[in-house]
Amino acid sequence: MFFDDSTEKKKCPKCGYLLVAPFPLHCPKCNERIPGVEEPKRKTRRMLNREKVEKEEKKKFSSEIIKGQLKKKEEEKKVFEIKPVFKTLDQSSKGKIDQTPQEFSQSLKIQSNPDIIISDKIEKSIKDNAITNTHISKDSASDTDTRIKVKVKKRTEIDLSNTKIELRKNDEYLKFMGVITKERTEIYYSNEKFKYFLELGSNLDYIATSILSGELDRMMLSPLDNGHEEICYFLSDRDFLYVIYGNFPAKKAAWLLNNMKTLIKEILRGKNVKKLTKLDLYNIKQNFPSRVKFILNEYIKLQDVFTSRKLKSLDNFLRVDYFGLSYQSIGVISKIITEELEIEGMPTIDPNNESSSDFNQLEMAEALITAKVEAMAANTVANTQMMPNWISVKLGFQHYRFILFSKLGNYYISLLIEGNLELKYRILDKLHGWLEEVTKKPFTGVLEEFKKVQVGIVEYLKEHHKNISII
Repeated sequence: MFFDDSTEKKKCPKCGYLLVAPFPLHCPKCNERIPGVEEPKRKTRRMLNREKVEKEEKKKFSSEIIKGQLKKKEEEKKVFEIKPVFKTLDQSSKGKIDQTPQEFSQSLKIQSNPDIIISDKIEKSIKDNAITNTHISKDSASDTDTRIKVKVKKRTEIDLSNTKIELRKNDEYLKFMGVITKERTEIYYSNEKFKYFLELGSNLDYIATSILSGELDRMMLSPLDNGHEEICYFLSDRDFLYVIYGNFPAKKAAWLLNNMKTLIKEILRGKNVKKLTKLDLYNIKQNFPSRVKFILNEYIKLQDVFTSRKLKSLDNFLRVDYFGLSYQSIGVISKIITEELEIEGMPTIDPNNESSSDFNQLEMAEALITAKVEAMAANTVANTQMMPNWISVKLGFQHYRFILFSKLGNYYISLLIEGNLELKYRILDKLHGWLEEVTKKPFTGVLEEFKKVQVGIVEYLKEHHKNISII
């Protein structure tokens, strides 16, 4: 028969292909692994060399001549084991070498160990002076080893619930950040302790813009015990009011507020702000904090990008539009100085017109301003336990109006001003000088002493209004 039935056979378990010994690892038809066939062990380089040498020796030893040489080699091997292969001049009694270096090298080549690599030439011995003294240190490196310097970039973990979040440069820190809608729906706040800044900001936005006709910008707060001043920044648009509170420069605050604005717009994309559901508000509170942490980490990285130099005001004047004096939220003096104020719901008023209709309108406007300013101050003190130093409303690029407060004993001076805020000290020094005597006593409701001082103050402020570039 063509095939011998005695030959060992196997079938592929997958395709049934018939295999004959020696069996391959995989079926040549479907490449299926054949069970029971062991993979041959991979030979090492040493094994391959040994097999090669043995194969060559078998060829040599197959002839009778090689067998005789093998016998001679065995005899030389015995001689080599008993005595040195060659003698030096000192060892030789005849004063000559028994074997030449060439003969010695040839004898080494006869060795059958494949791991020994024999050179055709005898290498020169290394001179003693070629080896230098070496020192091997057994000391192990430790974390405190000063020889090893590894620069590790530190990353501050930001916890928004902290009362004070350090921003790592020039004593800059953040105490609160939050967002509220113009309909006073709380969107987000970082710290429950300062949550009142959202409601306070909404009140200030309404009162300040109705009197000063601008966009609420910031508020400087002075502690009642004359401690460190802190500042609250605002950013207002059609739908939201963004608030941050702490201590940082105006340019960095603007960068932070604008990033908050962009973030809210992304989260609420396509949503009707006036019809936000509880699910929408929940999603904001879940997603906003992690993104805010990213913004604050970017703020820290950009420390060197922001210049520490303050932007100077473009105005070289300071004009006073309103002057007021109060005692424990009771209005004592209230005077409109110029025609520049645009009060919501009130026509333009000329403070120099003494006609009965204009005079009544003037008194009504002064009473309205006093009520709003006093409500603003009282609201701020009640919530923050700090007195507002000034509140600014932005009219244009580097152009502001301010509500300025100054404490005088138990009385408070309030001014509505426009221009360069750095010039406020000239005005305040004059006012403190005029009012020092009349404010030593608590207010009892008698206005005669205050009216005498009021005439000189109003004339002074009006005169400087005419010469605004001098101030």
